[in-house]
Amino acid sequence: MIRRPPRSTQSRSSAASDVYKRQDLSLFFQNRSILLAGVTGFVGKVLLEKILRSLSGISKVYLLIREKRGSSIVERYKKEVISSPCFERLRRLHGANFQDFLNEKVVPLKCDLLRDDLGISDQDREILQSNVTIVINASSSLNMDQKLNEGIQTNVVGPLNLQRFAQSLRRLDCFVHVSTAFVNSNKVGLIEEKLYTDEKKNDDSVLHEIY
Repeated sequence: MIRRPPRSTQSRSSAASDVYKRQDLSLFFQNRSILLAGVTGFVGKVLLEKILRSLSGISKVYLLIREKRGSSIVERYKKEVISSPCFERLRRLHGANFQDFLNEKVVPLKCDLLRDDLGISDQDREILQSNVTIVINASSSLNMDQKLNEGIQTNVVGPLNLQRFAQSLRRLDCFVHVSTAFVNSNKVGLIEEKLYTDEKKNDDSVLHEIY
């Protein structure tokens, strides 16, 4: 008969495993540069705060931000991202050096995901292609009242453009897409958390059918 370890032993083992996983994750991100899209949204800014607070070994986090209603990307970065209450913990952690810490780690870049070239300058493009190893897309629209073509532009065309740009990154190791809950709507029955593909269709043909 196999005896179950005492609860205290299990707790210590689980805690040790969690510590190991965190250390392993930190090692993976050590000296890496991340390209993050969607940082002005709720998920994006929380994700940025978590990266900056828990992954101290990262080199840079490049933020793709679109100019909006006459506001520059720097203005949007300050007003819509860094001023968020979710950065209070990080602000207390670094105290008077908070802004210096941000200046060292974070680089806002002008972009437009709806453009084929993302609207990125040649200089910024070269920087990203030479340094970025991880791309995270957290950009999406959850507006249920918007027109279908507008939703497709934001939730389909934009991520596809970013994916194609990511393929040009010389040091790319990982591309992460944070999807909305409303995917695989053409499926019935059990829908698993996995990537469904159709070998007979490519991205452009599927987009042409629905757009």
